[in-house]
Amino acid sequence: MKEYKVDCLIIGGGPAGVSAALQLKKRDVDFILVEKKAIGGLVSLARKITNSPLIYGKTGIEVVNIMRNALKKSGIEPVFDKITNVEKSGEYNAFGEYSYKVKSIIIATGTKPKKLIDENYRNVFYEYDKIITNKEIKNVGVIGQGEIAVDQALSLYDRGFDVNIYFKSTLPNINLELLGELKKSKIKIINNAKFISIEENTNFTTYSYKKSNIVYKINFDALLIAVGRSKQIIQLENTNDTNGIQITDNITKTGMNYISRACYSGINAAENIFKYLGD
Repeated sequence: MKEYKVDCLIIGGGPAGVSAALQLKKRDVDFILVEKKAIGGLVSLARKITNSPLIYGKTGIEVVNIMRNALKKSGIEPVFDKITNVEKSGEYNAFGEYSYKVKSIIIATGTKPKKLIDENYRNVFYEYDKIITNKEIKNVGVIGQGEIAVDQALSLYDRGFDVNIYFKSTLPNINLELLGELKKSKIKIINNAKFISIEENTNFTTYSYKKSNIVYKINFDALLIAVGRSKQIIQLENTNDTNGIQITDNITKTGMNYISRACYSGINAAENIFKYLGD
């Protein structure tokens, strides 16, 4: 197994992790940036950024390209690996496909979709990018309440899918620009839809819900579930010593996961690590 030995391991290549990497580079800290899938994280799915003034109006892919270019120009080459656990024996040891022996760690793993059902159905998805590559899917039911649900519904609509979106209460409390685009679209909006069940057969996926004491069963080619995000954090084993570990704010406070906040949190974590290593 290949082993890396550095002063700091950054886990996660989203806005927080990339910001931390750029800041540590400025501080001349010996570090490695590890991302399990692709640089960008959740922002890569964004249809349009409306909550960060410096990148307002850009798509998620455009922002990801900015992040990749920043890493490239700074001479930072990410390692793609899935870190499964961290333990401490003298220094910190992290393990994935490779092993990492480090003095400090920044955990910037972001969030993961909350599950609505336990079953793993073939045409039930939690992120829209897996739908747009499937040519058999024409109509999609989106179940959710927040900005991520609406943003992904609009992304599917923009690509020609027939979309229904189901809210468990009234229209969600989201930014007015996004809400306005939803209302202008031909997406069918169903409010006060109380979830009952999801069933799947070889021909379609059935969403059952209750509204005004009436039960409805609607068939779709696919369902997209976006009912919230939960913390995605690395398991820390055999250690109570977390002095050399920084956890970025986009994990600890999932309710306000804005890009600007994530970037600041990554920079702040990097500065704390710089001070820790200097002590």
